[in-house]
Parts: sequence; C-alpha cells; structure tokens
Amino acid sequence: MFQFRNIRLNNDIVSILIYDNRLTSADVIAEHMTEELGYKATLLDSSGANSNYNKIQLIIGNLSTENDATRIESHVLSKTGVDSCNVSIATSMALVEFSPQVIGPRDIINVIESLGFTADLATRDDQMRRLDHSEDVEKWRNTFLISLVCGVPVMIIMIIFHWILHTPMHPEKQTPIFTPALSLDNFLLLILCTPVQLLNEPTWPNTSRFHVSAGHGVTCRIDSIRQSFSSLALSGTSSLEIPRIPDGKTMTIPGTEVTLLQVSSRDVSQPNPDTANIVIGTERMMERHGIPVSEVVKMTLSEEQRKGHISVICAINAEVVAVISIADQVKKEASLAIYTLREMGLRVVLLTGDNSKTAESTAKQVGIDEVYAEVLPNQKQQKIKQLKGYGNKVAMVGDGVNDSPALAEADVGIAIAAGSDVAIESAGIVLVRNDLVDVVGAIKLSKMTTRRIRLNFLFAIIYNAIGIPIAAGVFRPFGFMLQPWMAAAAMALSSVSVVSSSLLLKNFRKPTLANLYTPNFKRHQKYLESGSFQVQVHRGLDDSGVFRGNAPSKLSVWSSKVGSLLGSTTSIVSSGSSKKQRLLDNAGSDFEDLIV
Repeated sequence: MFQFRNIRLNNDIVSILIYDNRLTSADVIAEHMTEELGYKATLLDSSGANSNYNKIQLIIGNLSTENDATRIESHVLSKTGVDSCNVSIATSMALVEFSPQVIGPRDIINVIESLGFTADLATRDDQMRRLDHSEDVEKWRNTFLISLVCGVPVMIIMIIFHWILHTPMHPEKQTPIFTPALSLDNFLLLILCTPVQLLNEPTWPNTSRFHVSAGHGVTCRIDSIRQSFSSLALSGTSSLEIPRIPDGKTMTIPGTEVTLLQVSSRDVSQPNPDTANIVIGTERMMERHGIPVSEVVKMTLSEEQRKGHISVICAINAEVVAVISIADQVKKEASLAIYTLREMGLRVVLLTGDNSKTAESTAKQVGIDEVYAEVLPNQKQQKIKQLKGYGNKVAMVGDGVNDSPALAEADVGIAIAAGSDVAIESAGIVLVRNDLVDVVGAIKLSKMTTRRIRLNFLFAIIYNAIGIPIAAGVFRPFGFMLQPWMAAAAMALSSVSVVSSSLLLKNFRKPTLANLYTPNFKRHQKYLESGSFQVQVHRGLDDSGVFRGNAPSKLSVWSSKVGSLLGSTTSIVSSGSSKKQRLLDNAGSDFEDLIV
C-alpha cells in the first residue's frame, strides 16, 4: 500500500512516505499516525498533485492590528506562486491560495514567521474554535471574574470605612499602616485595585463627530487622550517617550513598515492636549476649515505627488502636523496588459479619485495616455454615461466599493475576485485570479465566441435558404427532390455542424505573460521608462479632448446591426486591422473604450 524512503537533508535523515492513492489517502494515513501510533501529525495538503491551486488556512499569532494583516498579505502575495492571501483580524486566521508546483505551505509559513508572527496550520477544530471566539470569551470571562473578586471587597471596604465609620472626615478613626500618611482602608484598596489595573486591556480614546467629505477628506474629534496614553504605558503596549529626530532624517516606526521623514519641526501651541480635533484631507480641505498650510508643507505635498504617491495633510487642533503618503504598487503585468489592449484597438482610459499628479505618474508607468483624475465616486458613473452617450461601447474594470455604480453602468463590468463584494455583484464578469492579463483573455474569448455565433448564424441561414425550398418540393417540376429520410438526415447534419463549429472554441488558449511579452513590448517598455510618454490629464468631469463619436442615424444603426449579423470572417478581421492602424496612426478612436 505504501513504502518509506530515506534521504539525507542538511545532515538529517528525513523519511518520505510514498503511497498508492488508489488504495489509501493522506487523510487516512494522518489519522492512523495520530490515533493508533500516538504521534502528532498535521496534514499539509490533501488536494493532490493534479490540482492547479491549493488552499490552506493558518492560525496567525501576535496579530493585533489591521496594519499587521496588511503587512502579512503584501509579503505573502509578493512570492511567486501565491494567488491570493486574506488575513482576518477577527479570527486571527489567514486563507492562502497557491500553486503547489511553485511554492509549498512550509515556504508560506516561513515568510510569515520571518515577519515576527507565528503561523500554524489550522485544523477543522481550530477553525470552528476561532469562529465561535471561544478564546476571546474565556479571556473576558477570566477578566470579569478577577474584577468581580477584587471589586466586591472594594465596595465592602468603602461602605464600612467611608459610609459607616466616616474615616475620611474623622482622621482619629483611621488606622495607620507603616506610616501615618497611609491608612488601613487606603492600603486595602491599593492591594485590591492594583491587579485589576494590571489585567485591564488598554483604554482607547473616544472618537466622535466623524464626518466624511467625498473626495476631500475626513474630520473627527478625539477625547480622553491622556487616559489612553496612561493605560497604554501601564499595560506595556506603548511608551510615553516619543523620539525626536533631526530635520531631514528618516526613521521606521517600530512594528511597522512606515517610514517617517522629519521635514521640519516647530513647537505646537498645545503640546499635550486631552481633546483633539482631527482634519485629514487635501489642501482644499484645509482651506475649507481655515487651517493655514505653509510653503514647506505645500512643497512636500507636491514632491510626494510628483513621485506618484497618494498624499494627504493631517492637522490637529487647526495646526498641520504631517503629510501622509501612500505608495500604490503598480501590478507588474499592468503595462503589458494595457499595451496588449491598445494593440487590440481598444482605447484605454484611467478613471481615478487620486490627484492629477499622482494619476499622471501612474499612467506614465503603465502606458495610459488619457487620464481623468480627482473623480468623485458618483462622477465615475456619470463619466461612463458620458462616454456611452458618444456612441462608445464601454467596459469598466474595477475592484472597489466606489467602482460598483460605474461597473453596473458600463456595457461590460469586469471585477476582480479579490475586490469588494459590492463590486463583484455589480460586474458582469469576475476574474478569479488577481491578474490583469485575464482582462485581455476575457475580451479575446468573448470576441471569439461572438464571431463563432455569427458564423453559425450565417451558416444556418444559407443552409436553410437552400434546404427548405428543396424539401418543400419547389424544384420537383425540374426533377430535383429529396426523400423524407434525406430531409431528416440533412436537418440532423445541420445541428451536428453547428455544434461541431461551437466546439472549436475549446481550442482557445488564454494569453499568458510568456506569449504576450514580445520584442515590440520590450521596446515599448523602454520608451515608458525613458519618461517620454505623454499623458493627457483631465480633472473631474472635464471632457475637453474626449473623443465624441458621430451620432448614428436610425438607418445607420439598422444597417450596422444587419451587417454585424451577416458579416463574414473577412469583414471582422479587416475591421480589427483598421482599428489597429488607426491606433498606431493616432487618427481617432474605434468606438470601444476600456475604463480602468
């Protein structure tokens, strides 16, 4: 049924179990080793070698913040062979989908452990335990019982000494302990309250008056700041000592991958406030709230945006204290996907809520020459309507909540499975993998399917136009006729031919990075890296320079529909080549837009 083979790895003898999966399974072997032999065995993978993608669930230790989860996801996704990684703060578990031919579970665990976290394979019992939050319930139960055991005596002491004996008002009734300044009741209260303080969870500030201004920023009010700092210092989570660094120097915030650059420093009017009014947003947001922005801040903001970073200003109590920048990493296959789409004759447009400088920098990296920046979420849908109104067929690619109205409005909405649930529900096509090259594959497959449908329809028209009159006896006076069984055979042959023609779609091969990475693209990539690529940037719903197709008349619409139904393969190919030529000559558009 199975056999052992020993190999030497790093001076250690490792046994490899080889079994016949027709007679047993990995689950049975693991159960046998655990229950009958008494050894601890964890099944890493039971999906088999023929599986293209495997999924594992890991229990992550030392996971405390959303930043930790994002850090783990980014590092795991950076490894070749990992298709998706989702880390849940609520359950402290990670779901990773990977290709077993490229990377294994142990490699993924090593990546997570190198970041300072622990990672263990989750059994079914572990998954159920995490879902019912049994560990959290037990922790809070113990905390409650300890607080109750210490709290009831505190209440009794306060009733006896403060209410019945009135010791605070009558010092002669107090019993000194060790020193006259320390009375018996205060000493007992100190002993009983100290464990509760040490076992308490950190106290976080209270947030109120939270308001979001679409496209500009957020405002909120934070109270009880000093109390929160005291609880954090008491629990050992944080230190009240904040390091000061010289101007122009950088440091990495401990426990994160955030780099702090000290541009300039000055004293603030309220160095240690207990209440803070926070404003985070654009420069326009600061002006709206009457917050002055210095030239140093403006220069820093402009420099960060020039680098392609998403940058906002943070102000506390009407004083600017920081410029926060987020660097979006462009997908490695983005420029290749955009180049291929443009070679197919599609007009690619970038719709984004980022500022114009960041959007321009991103567009130059991926090769998009038309950008609409600073677009509000509701304006994305309006822009799609605008492009459709000019007679264009529009496909929208997006993955965020803000993209869902535009995805629903577009002729074809394409969402990525790793995106939000709202975007997935709004889209007509969902890409299972987080790969933009699949957009090219989806469009090519849809075009091939449409072409096959038209050919089948054309063949059916010609076949029936000839066969029905013959079967009806129109040519009988001329001595040409069909027997009934011949007509039945011809009808069956018609169905077989259409089905056989449709089955040719199985020959479709999805484009990959290998077959799309051509010498022409290499030259195009060098051109992008040179910085000579020109980008036309629009702000908001500004449609200056937008291509407007000629409004078709009813007769032209009717003729185009008939032509599309009766068009042959030659006409489709020639149309595609003419589109490509127009793209290369920059002589207009092909009435098909892809919005990303």
